[in-house]
Amino acid sequence: MTAFGTAVLGIAAAVIGFAAQAAEISGAGATFPYPIYAKWA
Repeated sequence: MTAFGTAVLGIAAAVIGFAAQAAEISGAGATFPYPIYAKWA
């Protein structure tokens, strides 16, 4: 395998790993406006 092929394979593995990790994140909403929301509640 050439150096280019190895690099492409490594990048592809990293992208797949990052995509799988991003799929597990399950947050909702922003933390910045929380004080405003807390006053309204």
